[in-house]
Amino acid sequence: MKISYGDLTIIAENLGSLYEDGIAIGDGLELLKELPLSITYIRNDILLGKSLSEAFSKFDELYPGLFIGVLKVGENSGQLGRTFNKLEMFYSKLGNIKKEVKNALIYPSFLIVTLILLGVFLAFVLIPSFYESYKNAGSEAPKVAEFLYNLKLSFNDNPILFIVSVLCYIPIVPLTIFQVSKYFKGRFKFIRKVKIVKELEEFIFMLILSLILDSGVSLPIGFSYCSDSNDIKFLSDVLKGINEEILKGKELSECLSNLSFLSKYSISMIKLGENSGSLTVRVKKAEERLEKRTKESISKLLSLIQPTLIITMALGVVAFIWVFVLPMFDMIYGGVM
Repeated sequence: MKISYGDLTIIAENLGSLYEDGIAIGDGLELLKELPLSITYIRNDILLGKSLSEAFSKFDELYPGLFIGVLKVGENSGQLGRTFNKLEMFYSKLGNIKKEVKNALIYPSFLIVTLILLGVFLAFVLIPSFYESYKNAGSEAPKVAEFLYNLKLSFNDNPILFIVSVLCYIPIVPLTIFQVSKYFKGRFKFIRKVKIVKELEEFIFMLILSLILDSGVSLPIGFSYCSDSNDIKFLSDVLKGINEEILKGKELSECLSNLSFLSKYSISMIKLGENSGSLTVRVKKAEERLEKRTKESISKLLSLIQPTLIITMALGVVAFIWVFVLPMFDMIYGGVM
């Protein structure tokens, strides 16, 4: 389980500040040992002569490969202070986007819980009572009502056995999902063509490119370290391909021209930066613009969730009235006539 973006931001921010103040990395880690993130063990490895990236890579189940890879970049370029600052910025921006998504999902989550509770109430209280009304009136009840009524009787007869039986069936759900996802693996590539997914991939790519450029190392070395990261699998092969093309002597903009998730704006900014000798500045400007656009797109998408859930609830109520209430009124009205 990886640590949160917030923890990575704190580590990068503090180590960067302490490093720039002239405090040795070992002493800086000593000041951060209260963080329960294996900091003490990392510090011990550094004191034994290991590099910072080697010490962190020992705990790669906690720390993302990209974080460790960028540390290697900083160590090789001799720009470790700048590298920490860029890592702080990188994970801070990703953390802010994740936080915005979480905050925006609070109310929809409340609606989902309400929808589930409403479904449970209808299934185990209201619909069985409608079945009894149908039965007492001598009329044929909907099959769904009969099924739920029998389910309720089973629960009333032996609640413990019923709950145990339900729990036994629960593992079937994730197993089924796993098998289905395994079967359809690689068949949902169209998802990556969705606009918001492409924008997010483009933003992350430009953030990584900005990290590499600010670190001061050559692009091939930077791409090489970052492409080995398991936490950006969707970009790993892309980064390796770009690296191979650069090593063949191609310009960066030429290597990126065929990437489907990169907009013409980003490629144009990179090309302009190469021609003017201001690649780092141009990439930074494009990254900031993409950050703003990505946040706006996510906000628009999340704003659709709330009305969608409300419509779903309304449709559920309409379906309940159509299937159970209206036939009941027809039965009563027919009886009166």
